[in-house]
Amino acid sequence: MINTVEQRKNDFKLELEEKYRERAEKSFWQNKNNACRDTKIVASESYIYYNNEEVVIENEFNFYRLELVFLSIGACFTFIMSYLKDEIWFSLFGLVFSILLYFQYERAKKKRVFVNITKEGIQLENEPFIAWDTLIASYVLTEGGDETNYYLLMYHHSIFTDEFLLTKYKFEEKGMDYQDICFLIEYWKNKTNNK
Repeated sequence: MINTVEQRKNDFKLELEEKYRERAEKSFWQNKNNACRDTKIVASESYIYYNNEEVVIENEFNFYRLELVFLSIGACFTFIMSYLKDEIWFSLFGLVFSILLYFQYERAKKKRVFVNITKEGIQLENEPFIAWDTLIASYVLTEGGDETNYYLLMYHHSIFTDEFLLTKYKFEEKGMDYQDICFLIEYWKNKTNNK
């Protein structure tokens, strides 16, 4: 018997659910494993008001304003100290601050789209477009350490290669909370599946 694509998708979804089944919570110092939760659970933490429009999360200049101010102050201070103290070290530090300021300014004004969510699908930065009807399952991976990072794991089916693919995207801490993005993913997944 030949398995249909829908049957293979359902089987793969069951495998993923078994793989990411939540284990009993342990204390954070006992649990060295990375936590992985379904986007349905993460979406329930969202308080977003949504009005059925396309959502585009893009780079904005004001995300970098504080960094640019500190680099400008650092560059000015070191150049003034280099003039007053006549020390080459201050000039070198001033040059380093100026170079960092230039690159941060270029990064701030660069047009980048982090996430684009439409009724057809989702486009993550530097990743292929994923249509809602090809999306099988989505999870949020939490990696701890000195700093907590959140990754979106999207399992989807490629109609071109007939394979199951994983797209992993690190959530930017700019523009929108990761819980709100998960809410939008779940909203459109459910709306597409209920058609």
